[in-house]
Amino acid sequence: MLLRRIRRHLEDQNWFAVALDLSMVVLGVFIGLQVDTWNQQRIQRAEEAEYLARLLSDINDSIEGTEFYVDFMTSAAERATVVLRGLDRCSVPVEDRVDFANGLYHLGKLAPASLSKGTIDELVSTGKLSILSSGDVREALSAMLAVYEEFVSLFSQAEGRTLPHVNYVDANVVFRIEAPARGNTILGWEDIDVDLATVCRDRRFYAAVAAVRNYTYDVVTWNSITLEAFRVFRRALTEDA
Repeated sequence: MLLRRIRRHLEDQNWFAVALDLSMVVLGVFIGLQVDTWNQQRIQRAEEAEYLARLLSDINDSIEGTEFYVDFMTSAAERATVVLRGLDRCSVPVEDRVDFANGLYHLGKLAPASLSKGTIDELVSTGKLSILSSGDVREALSAMLAVYEEFVSLFSQAEGRTLPHVNYVDANVVFRIEAPARGNTILGWEDIDVDLATVCRDRRFYAAVAAVRNYTYDVVTWNSITLEAFRVFRRALTEDA
């Protein structure tokens, strides 16, 4: 109908009416494009909000898991100190026996910072990182991944150095575990079989325990630094919400 009207106005050489009709066409196209843009922006904002919520859930899980590892390894290192004190004395007081047993049992049980990367990997693989409109969020994400990847690499080195020492200790201690053990299982004094008189004179045994304790504290430090990067990223997410 509009095209017929324009044609009629052209035939009548009614240039004002032609200009008015063309203006209506242009305005209609503009409004249509603008509505489409607004709709795309609305969809993108909704998609971004969903990704931000998933990232927040993932980082909360990551922080919780890493806090557990830090606490667990700190406790393991402190118990390793009890083991070294017992080896120095070549005796273990009753009040130290549970810590001594668990210091040996949990020796070298290291864990890197726990990062739930499902949503991050999806954003990267689909090329949708740009959907995160906040520069602070993108910057915190990049910094967090850089810290995480650096310390995962360092963890692999520490794990490789720790293994021979742990193997030597395990070759000299028998753990009486009669059921599947969880990572935080607590043993009693009666659950270990170790010839204290022999191992307290074994310099290699003492050095192995000391080395593993030191590597454990290293991993605790790295995890703590990574944990702070996790928290910075979480703050960026919550401030952007």
